[in-house]
Amino acid sequence: MNISKTIQIEDIQARPGEKKIGYLKIGETPLSDITLPIGIVNGLEQGPTLCIIAGSHACEYAGIDAAIRIFRQTNPKELKGSLIIVPVVNTPGFQTRTPYVNPIDNLNISFIFPGDEKGSISHRIAHILLKKVVSKANYLLNLHGGDLPELLTPFTIIEESGRDDIDAISEKLARMFNVKYILKLKSDRPTLEREAGKLGIPAVVSEAGSLGTFDETDIKVHVTGTINVMKHLKMLNDTPNVTVEPEVIIDGYKINATKGGLFYPKVKAGKTVLDGEVLGEIKDIKGDLVERIVALKGGVVLYMFFRHVVNTGDPLFSIGIIER
Repeated sequence: MNISKTIQIEDIQARPGEKKIGYLKIGETPLSDITLPIGIVNGLEQGPTLCIIAGSHACEYAGIDAAIRIFRQTNPKELKGSLIIVPVVNTPGFQTRTPYVNPIDNLNISFIFPGDEKGSISHRIAHILLKKVVSKANYLLNLHGGDLPELLTPFTIIEESGRDDIDAISEKLARMFNVKYILKLKSDRPTLEREAGKLGIPAVVSEAGSLGTFDETDIKVHVTGTINVMKHLKMLNDTPNVTVEPEVIIDGYKINATKGGLFYPKVKAGKTVLDGEVLGEIKDIKGDLVERIVALKGGVVLYMFFRHVVNTGDPLFSIGIIER
């Protein structure tokens, strides 16, 4: 047996065969510290290090619950390699039940990487998460879902890193989640996944959960997918249970309201729609139709915003275009 090494992040230390949890300090408010919860599961035998994070958007509870469950149910004596788990990244938003942003500086942590060690709290969270946590890993899983107003169908996301070898591994990991769609992004968004790719770390975003709920079906998408990834990486015995051949989404578009009023959707997330198909209607306070929402191109409704009252410019749908 090749014995694993001790895993340490600041003063959180797990020797081979141990499971530990601690808190990494980010900064302070006038009354308390701001910290990140860090769980480490260190297997007895050598193997890869998988980093699992959730709660970058603090009301996406299915991913948060899944990360906690994976930490609790993984036996370090049966694990080859190690897990580093951050169940809640946006801890200020988690405490105040704030969707999308960190309420301290009103920033979306998902889109400010690599962060800044001298910046506001969100920038400091991003910097420390990347430099002190993710950089220690060989692979990264980021568990997301629908925030408070979002209704989505489960899918995974991979962002092209510019390295074909890294991107190929990311796609293999994405296929372990047994969901119907993989979204391939070519963008320069300042995300953790792009920064991980620069470090040679394959990364996948898993999207499951809607409207700030913690439905067991959605939690299982994240948990089962993560366990499949661990089996694929030989961190656990047994082979992955993958039964779905996903369709690849290579492009897409968003639809926003051009009128204000009451929104009545005609389709649900996950529906395949045709060019010109009616997706919903907006009516004014008298009940008169003021806008009919139609699909600009055929595709699949990846997610939609489930707000009954909408303003001009509010997002309504995100449509993915499937690779043919």
